[in-house]
Amino acid sequence: MHLTHVIHTGLGSNHLRRLRVSLLCGGSIVLALVMLMASLALAAGPSFPDVSSSNPYYPAITDLSSRGIIGGYANGNFGPNDIVKRMQFAKMIVGALGITPNASTDTRFADLGTPDANGYPHRFIQTAYDYGITTGTNTAQTLYSPTNPIRRDQVVSMIVRGANSVFPGTLENPPPGTVSLFAGVGDPHGPNLRIAEYNGLLGGLVGMGSAWSITANATRGEVAQMLYNLLGKITPGSTTTTTTSAGSPLKIVSVHYDAAGDDNKNLNDEYVVFQVLRSGSLAGYAVEDEYGWHYDFPSRTFSSGESFKLHTGSGVDTQTDLYWNQTSSAVWNNDGDTVKVLDSQGRVLTSYHYQD
Repeated sequence: MHLTHVIHTGLGSNHLRRLRVSLLCGGSIVLALVMLMASLALAAGPSFPDVSSSNPYYPAITDLSSRGIIGGYANGNFGPNDIVKRMQFAKMIVGALGITPNASTDTRFADLGTPDANGYPHRFIQTAYDYGITTGTNTAQTLYSPTNPIRRDQVVSMIVRGANSVFPGTLENPPPGTVSLFAGVGDPHGPNLRIAEYNGLLGGLVGMGSAWSITANATRGEVAQMLYNLLGKITPGSTTTTTTSAGSPLKIVSVHYDAAGDDNKNLNDEYVVFQVLRSGSLAGYAVEDEYGWHYDFPSRTFSSGESFKLHTGSGVDTQTDLYWNQTSSAVWNNDGDTVKVLDSQGRVLTSYHYQD
């Protein structure tokens, strides 16, 4: 006799994703369920004891570790606040862009030392150079300074160059007159910072605003977030359409609609990332989806260039995280939805449609 079960895949009943499994009774059912649970555990990626689910970079770190783009230390920790060496980031960006590293360890850079048994870091740094992602640290482009900490502006430039090289046309140039936190930053990193900002690659970074130092050393958590944002732009399988009117105080950067595990039980991992276009209070503005879910912004004041997340679940509002305070149901559908920002008259100022 066959028993047919419909097993939810941890994506929420309202998100219409189900896995039909036809199982034989008895021991076959037990075996199949064990295999299913194991596969889901593997898909979730490694967990790190120093990165809790409340860490702002938890979704990014978990996602990238499951893809093998980043990893932890031998003691099992990730070290989200630790610095990233330039040679480490070369490997990360090559992996995030899906580039096959050079087979040879031959390199133009004279300061890389001796490669390890896998050709690290030579293969990855030279590959990054070949794709126009890095130019090194001296005018002759013969030094890379592999063990130096990589700065935030350097990370951004390498991400933008890489996206433009491997996925040309994916990143849009900001239209003339676009307000930017980095308007006064010159070459070589200023243009890339403005492109990254406009395309949402800086969304979700803690402390993003006028006080965010572009020359500070990037942390492992920040790098994970920026690469996670990049993957959201270049990964096929979903399409997005964004419309922003001239008077809108906000731009919708991205929607994290597929929370880890059961969407309905992990509401704070479902969120929308916004970028502030105009300084002032958000009182009177609201968010809606296609199906009538409605959220009114609090009377909190933001500065132009800041970004924040609107989580579906409950919490205490801050400058980087607002909470819808839903308690039982996810809002954003996994197969497609539209995020709308409304003014006090109910007019749509900004919309973001995604389709998976």
